Amino acid sequence: MDEQILKICERITITDDYKDALERHQEAHETSKAVLTISSGLSIMSFICSSAAFALVVIAMTTKRLPRHKYSIVSSRTLSDSIYSISVITFSFVANKETATFFVLLLFVLCSTFGLIHLGLSHFAIIALKQTNSQNLDCFQFLTLRKLLTVIVLLWILSALYCIAFISLAAVIATPKYSIEICTYRACQKPLLIISLCFIGILAVGCTLYYIAVAQTLRNVYKNEKIYSKVMITRQKLFDFLSYGGHILIFAITSSFIFIGTAYILKSAWIYDKLRIFNGCQIVNYINAAIRSENLAGAAVLLYCCRIILDSVLLIATDPTNFLPWILNRDQKVVTFKLVYCKQ
Repeated sequence: MDEQILKICERITITDDYKDALERHQEAHETSKAVLTISSGLSIMSFICSSAAFALVVIAMTTKRLPRHKYSIVSSRTLSDSIYSISVITFSFVANKETATFFVLLLFVLCSTFGLIHLGLSHFAIIALKQTNSQNLDCFQFLTLRKLLTVIVLLWILSALYCIAFISLAAVIATPKYSIEICTYRACQKPLLIISLCFIGILAVGCTLYYIAVAQTLRNVYKNEKIYSKVMITRQKLFDFLSYGGHILIFAITSSFIFIGTAYILKSAWIYDKLRIFNGCQIVNYINAAIRSENLAGAAVLLYCCRIILDSVLLIATDPTNFLPWILNRDQKVVTFKLVYCKQ
């Protein structure tokens, strides 16, 4: 925080409120350190889960127990989760009491930009594949392996570019006193935060509505089928798609929490911008908003690590016969991934 503003505001602010706010702000730094300590344990678990899920998906695709089209995107998602887990582990061990808040906010920016965008676009792509399959279209005519690789590369590029656009904002969030030199409120902070809120809202609401629409379409197809064999196939497709709803629900909850955290950061930035005018000097209000922002950012980081664990466990639990055939001790008939995919 800017020391000059602190000194000026100290002279014109009620002493008791000011000191109380500063004490709570120091406690917030300790809370951030505790959050990183807890995050290190969760991130180790999330790294193990996501890495195991990635390995099992690759093995299942290699042995042709699972379709490459859908699960190539799933493997890309689990790889992204592993990278984020490594970032949390690294920052947790590097941070100390003075830098804990900086790293918590940096991890929040990372999960709300690259992590959330990559996750949301991956869900959109998988739902689109399932929608195409529900319409009984040839999956290989719709999406060749080359097109699939192009889609995956685009997911990573778009997510990375979106994250890079927020680098200046991440620096200002951690060190507001440099906001004039790096990223001013009206020209940089406010537009970026509003864009972030819009993207998070669009991804969360759009992905949920898209999933519901495709589920309703599958349900209508199932009702309209008259031939018994087709009914069985359609019912299996519907059940498989409904099982994917767990991932969408976890994504919606995580996105909602990150949306709230981003909104509080926008409020903190707005109050800090008013502080620079030295008109009224709402230093107590700013510290209160900053504490809420830091607490919400820390909770969002913890929630995102939990999301990685739940997604990985849910992925394996919904299809254990293909992921863990040796544990279930069942004879798995190896079929071509085209046949498997068109049955799902």
